[in-house]
Amino acid sequence: MGWGISCLPGKLSRNLKRLSKIKIRRGRYRHYKGNYYEVLGTARYSETLEEMVVYRALYHSKFGRRSLWVRPQKMFAEKIVVAGKKVARFQYVGHSARKAKRKELHRE
Repeated sequence: MGWGISCLPGKLSRNLKRLSKIKIRRGRYRHYKGNYYEVLGTARYSETLEEMVVYRALYHSKFGRRSLWVRPQKMFAEKIVVAGKKVARFQYVGHSARKAKRKELHRE
């Protein structure tokens, strides 16, 4: 027998329902500091069921080439203040390179 968000205690259940309304598209994003990332999808943290965004760096860093990262969905989607202006932490810039390649192949 399955269970869902509605089976959780009051406040946790309400918070998860609200967070579930945030939609993060797969594709390429630009971080406000300038680096690019590819969102691979979302996952849930097993202890709290909080939605997390799973993404890959599209550059080489001290953590390796194309390292994988996760961040709470709410944090990924939030606006932050930079130099006195509100900006998206991650700005969607388009489809992933793989998806663009597939679209190109289907047109031929």
